[in-house]
Amino acid sequence: MIDKKTWDDAFNLAKAQVRHGNADYSDLRSVTEEIYKQMIDIKDVPDTYDVTPTSAQNKRLASSDSKFKHEVVNGKVRCAICGKLFKSISQNHLNTHENILRDDYMIKYGVNDKEMQGTIERHAKTGDDNSLTILSYVMKEYNLKRAEAKPFVIKQGFTDLVDLMAQAKEKGISALELLKEKVPVPKKKKE
Repeated sequence: MIDKKTWDDAFNLAKAQVRHGNADYSDLRSVTEEIYKQMIDIKDVPDTYDVTPTSAQNKRLASSDSKFKHEVVNGKVRCAICGKLFKSISQNHLNTHENILRDDYMIKYGVNDKEMQGTIERHAKTGDDNSLTILSYVMKEYNLKRAEAKPFVIKQGFTDLVDLMAQAKEKGISALELLKEKVPVPKKKKE
């Protein structure tokens, strides 16, 4: 007896294979049958699995004789092996510890993927708080190339764009207005 819903799903998948050039139209029926068989096999697999650690895994978990505990401290995560704090424990860092794999670390210290990250919020600066935005305004207003903009700002008495932005914020005006106070914008030639 054929399960109609599963057959329809298999047929739709087979049509997609034909549409994308992975199967020939003349093979549509055989491809559908093959997909149907695989889907029936998948349905026979139990929905749950026993994930209790085996005795060998328990020994590995118990043998974590580290002096440090994997924990979040002030938004950063502490490596349970060396005790250093990071925004996240990466594979690059774990390579310094005899090339332990990230998954093995997570199993050994009983942490999940989310716990490998710190909780520091990363705020991207946007709009007039972003120095690249100010840089583009200066370039456009004074008709400068990117390489010329920073030296131009420094020549006007600022240490860099961030200093220009800070001084403008203190005065309660935009960075471009502050720069215009020091150097008027050259008049554009009419063509």
